Amino acid sequence: MHRRSRSLAVLAVLLAGSTAHADPSEYCKRVSNKPEAKSGYEGVTIDANSGRVVDGPTRLSEGDQVQFVFEGKNPFKYDYRFAVTSQPLGAALALNFLGRIPGLNLGTLKPTPPPGLLAAPGARAAAVPQCTSSGEQKWAQDALTKIAAAEKQSLEVAQSLHYVDEAHAFLQETEPDTLSKPARVCERAEKLKAWTHAPGTFTSATSVFAQDVGAITAFLLRTTDDQGVTLTTTCRSDLDTRTKQAMTTLTSDAAVYQAAAVRVEAELQSSKASIQQLDALLGSTLGREDLFFETRFVSTRDEPTGVRVELFRRDLRTADSPERTVGTVNLELGKSPFSLTAGIVLSSIESRRIIRQSARVPTEANPNQVGLRFGYDESSSVTVAPAIFFNARLSDRPRFNWGASAGIVTASADSTLRIDYALGVFGSFRDIFYLHLGLQAGQRNTLAGGFKEGEEVPADLPDPIPTTKDWKAGVLFGFSLQLN
Repeated sequence: MHRRSRSLAVLAVLLAGSTAHADPSEYCKRVSNKPEAKSGYEGVTIDANSGRVVDGPTRLSEGDQVQFVFEGKNPFKYDYRFAVTSQPLGAALALNFLGRIPGLNLGTLKPTPPPGLLAAPGARAAAVPQCTSSGEQKWAQDALTKIAAAEKQSLEVAQSLHYVDEAHAFLQETEPDTLSKPARVCERAEKLKAWTHAPGTFTSATSVFAQDVGAITAFLLRTTDDQGVTLTTTCRSDLDTRTKQAMTTLTSDAAVYQAAAVRVEAELQSSKASIQQLDALLGSTLGREDLFFETRFVSTRDEPTGVRVELFRRDLRTADSPERTVGTVNLELGKSPFSLTAGIVLSSIESRRIIRQSARVPTEANPNQVGLRFGYDESSSVTVAPAIFFNARLSDRPRFNWGASAGIVTASADSTLRIDYALGVFGSFRDIFYLHLGLQAGQRNTLAGGFKEGEEVPADLPDPIPTTKDWKAGVLFGFSLQLN
């Protein structure tokens, strides 16, 4: 593998190891864990980016205390606000959980070119055999120690030159509304916040590194040990052979780093405003205990009530971005299981009026004779009538419920308005639209005096037609809408 390609691969592993696989700090572990439910409170979890209820009921009993947990926040992209309003109070209790941060415009942050080469450690010999005297051995070991320290320093300088790369990668990772790994994002944010990137930092660090490499080169060119005793040619030649590759790489790295530092300093200067805004964002968010989750409590004692939760957010990466509504959640607290609805039903109980009906009344003398028979004014046995129902809900779901209902059907019969009674079951959609199926019972007029339907009406029968009231039962189907 080419030396530069190998070095960049090493750098990629180092960067990945220092970010993606770093163990989150105690703070990041703590703020990335969902808050535990408080004893005595009903928990409702709401997604902060969609307003959708993720977990928990939307209808609770009277007197319930509610713990709202807003999850899925991305504090590195949005400023959130959650308004919780208790309906009877008539005034919203707006709770601003995150402080306002000036809108960021971070589009100018782009990756800088890779800073350069990294040396694979090349001076790791435990001893230099040709250096025999104690002075020569100390000089050789000091040289190897300095080179090892410089190789470590080279890794640190190379990584420090990737600040803009890391900032850009951080912004890309936090671009989605929802963060997949909040603890890791928090860890990267902490690293960026602590990363020294003041103007001049990078040129200063690379200059120090170049000076240190130059000092090692001078140290290797010494002709005497610490006691002033001349170093043998074989000792110096042996050490030179063992350190040549490492020193060549370190010298090359020093030159590359200094050139890269100039580019990074220029990039920082051109992105000065964005870097300052990123620093402000990290400073305003890190350290908050409600970084990824927000918790609020609502208590509705002594009276049934409703709670309205409104979610808002503002894009921090767009200058002068307005606050927009994410969603609204309505919770019913203390809702009665009973409801009153009105609608239309179809009934199998006939509501027809008994009349004298013209019909053929054949006789021996006149087979086509027309006379009167007992009949009804309608031929249909299905009645359409308005109805009112009193309903008792037997389930408790947000969308579809079912239960028992009792009601009255205002049936028109015999030119009068009669009251029928109904009993059955219902299915409701969002407690607004109800479908009913049940039994209906009511009184209807039937022929009295021994007369039957279809018989000829006696010529001497006076008005009104003799009738009596009998109870009749049938099946009904209908729909209604909630009134209360």
